[in-house]
Amino acid sequence: MSADTLTLTARCLCNSHHFTTAVPLSSLPLHATACHCSSCRHITGALYAADTPWPGDAAPVRDSGLASYPFSDRLTLRFCGKCGTAMFWESRKNGTYDVFTGALDNVAHPDGGLVVRIAEHGFVGDTVDGGAVGWLRRPHGEAAEPARVWLGRRGESEEVVWPEKWPAELSSEVKAGEVEEVPVRCRCGGVDFVLKAGEMQRQSRRAREKGEEWGEVHGRTLDPETQMGVGTFDPCDSCRLGAGVDFFHWTFPFLRFLSFKEEGERGFPKTTEELWKAVEGGEEKRFGTLGFYRSSEDVQRYFCKRCSACVFYATDLSPDLVDLAIGVLRAPDGARAESIIFWNFGEEMFYREDMMGGWREGMLRAVEKEAEKWRVDRGYPKNWRRVKREEEASGAGMKRGDDA
Repeated sequence: MSADTLTLTARCLCNSHHFTTAVPLSSLPLHATACHCSSCRHITGALYAADTPWPGDAAPVRDSGLASYPFSDRLTLRFCGKCGTAMFWESRKNGTYDVFTGALDNVAHPDGGLVVRIAEHGFVGDTVDGGAVGWLRRPHGEAAEPARVWLGRRGESEEVVWPEKWPAELSSEVKAGEVEEVPVRCRCGGVDFVLKAGEMQRQSRRAREKGEEWGEVHGRTLDPETQMGVGTFDPCDSCRLGAGVDFFHWTFPFLRFLSFKEEGERGFPKTTEELWKAVEGGEEKRFGTLGFYRSSEDVQRYFCKRCSACVFYATDLSPDLVDLAIGVLRAPDGARAESIIFWNFGEEMFYREDMMGGWREGMLRAVEKEAEKWRVDRGYPKNWRRVKREEEASGAGMKRGDDA
């Protein structure tokens, strides 16, 4: 690599596929577009997909053996069939490739500049509630130009003036606690389950009324005041690579609150071991196209084998629950599913160290700041765990002052 170029590598989670190219510094940052259409959300499991034209040779990608999914009459999705990472859009017209930004390594620009810039958001109208745009409007900080927001195809639809118009004019009337069941469905429909949100909230409420220790019973998965599922931001390398998206979002239902679309004599597995054994055995047809990749000895990452959608993260260390990808929820109120999810907007993200030292570090800090501003501007309360930590930190600070 010469002094005036930067080496970019795109890879999948299992590293079965990786592609490297040298990019002139003068061509950076790469211009990326985030798409919020329902199809992109349901094909990644995230709240959006972001891509930029691949600056390297197309031939290695074309000849790589990546799995293919015919996404539309314009695009074919190319993904790793072993671990599910969405890696490239292939133009069906001219054979060019756009790379998913989450598949790119977190290399640093030698001059401290941007490597990838999310410049536009498309098809935000599909989200109903604005989706992730609330914290991705200025994903590179106040000094950078804010990303443009389009209701449909970029440059061909109405451009949204943020946040004056959104989401007041396009928001849903569905309220928290009014939704009984939410479909869990990938883009191709090969994975099709149900989250029993109403029952989840009722059981949690009854547990509190009986005086059970809430934090021990449901603290991993539900907010204690609303009994709604917790929604988190996840920038870790494994989740980023698993979906091909820079920021992933999970909620955490107990397995007993998941069901098949049509229940039979054998219900949905109640433990992670039962789940992976059933999927691995292939005897239960109602799992459809669900498959999994073991990213470590005790971790299973579930995805659709046909369209690549990330669905679950499961670990034997938490045998009774799974991390559920929010992007495969079909909630009636919109992409954020706030009728059933209480978000931890504005917290420092767990595993944030994975983004440090490379081009994503500035984006991480900007998104944390924007998510907190989004929370404050909307009057959205703090997540209960954050309140508890802040109270504990404040108490510890007062004690240190008393001791002094």
